[in-house]
Amino acid sequence: MIMNCKIIITAPSLETKKNVSGISSVVKNIMKLENYDFIHFQVSREDGESRNIKWIIKQVSLIFNFFILSIKVKPSIYHFNTDFTLFSIIRDFFFITIASLFKGRILLHIHGGKYLTKNAGFVLNFLIKYNIKLCKNVIVLSEFEKSLVEYNYFCKNIYVLPNCIDFRNIKITKKENLHYKKIIFFGRIHESKGIDDIEKGLKLLNNSGTKFVFYVYGEGPRKEDFIAHLKINLGNKFQYRGVSNDDEKWNDLDNSDIFLLPSRYGEGMPMAMLEAMALGKVVVVSDDASIKTIIIDGYNGIIVKKFDPENIYMRLLEIIKNDSIMAEIGSNAKETIHLHFDWKVNREKLKEIYFKIIAEENK
Repeated sequence: MIMNCKIIITAPSLETKKNVSGISSVVKNIMKLENYDFIHFQVSREDGESRNIKWIIKQVSLIFNFFILSIKVKPSIYHFNTDFTLFSIIRDFFFITIASLFKGRILLHIHGGKYLTKNAGFVLNFLIKYNIKLCKNVIVLSEFEKSLVEYNYFCKNIYVLPNCIDFRNIKITKKENLHYKKIIFFGRIHESKGIDDIEKGLKLLNNSGTKFVFYVYGEGPRKEDFIAHLKINLGNKFQYRGVSNDDEKWNDLDNSDIFLLPSRYGEGMPMAMLEAMALGKVVVVSDDASIKTIIIDGYNGIIVKKFDPENIYMRLLEIIKNDSIMAEIGSNAKETIHLHFDWKVNREKLKEIYFKIIAEENK
């Protein structure tokens, strides 16, 4: 073990109330590793922050601040947490270029993104390949993602490190007894999460006379119109609950029956999905990216079709009417997480990755 290794690690705000981000949840776990000196460098917008002139100036200043931080810290490793979206690709081009100037080892940790599974076009493809070439070491969330990155970007030194649950974080203080099914959306309110399909699918479910209440937790650019449409379509069967802090999150998830996330694109391995499964909830999701490597339809979750509200309605109706099926799927989901997605195992894998990177540097 290399002691007191300095690592600059990038991520959005680690405060849940400021940023609804699965990347932040992952990074908070990483920064608990002993014998490593982590310095968090905040990137990405906070929820509700507009991309205006003030924001552009802030991005330029971030590049300067990152350069100054590199001079002061002289890290052994730069750990960039990113997704393959337009802004992240461009932003990381500057940060990774700066990191390469300081001769530190660079680790690129990819958390999904639109252009992980879709063609990014000539310019963005060039930037992605440039970033990967300078980083040399890449982490992806599944073997499926590894094959994509190898094929599309000619990367060889790739580590597979799935998102995992630190079971020490789970704090549950109360359990509600409800006479209806509680469906929950937990995350960033963005069209990529399939919120338009949710809205139309739940309208059909409501019209069928099914007893349920839909709770939304999160923030995002589509929050206002999403809430407005749900109020019209669902009436008193809908509640918006804002953003939960880390402790509240576990109660909110535990007091639900169904976790709904029919993502259209851009997912990696959603932390909220894993957390819901760890509590034995039925997750209803699409097969986007690495989700398909975890969920077996009808066994430990429900797979719905993308862009298909009627399919969401039919699959929800199917399970809501059968408590025994819901119980079995929830039990299998919980077992899946406890057997294969325990942070105790992954933290040892990450330590090995850090050790290999430092050892290579010292050759």
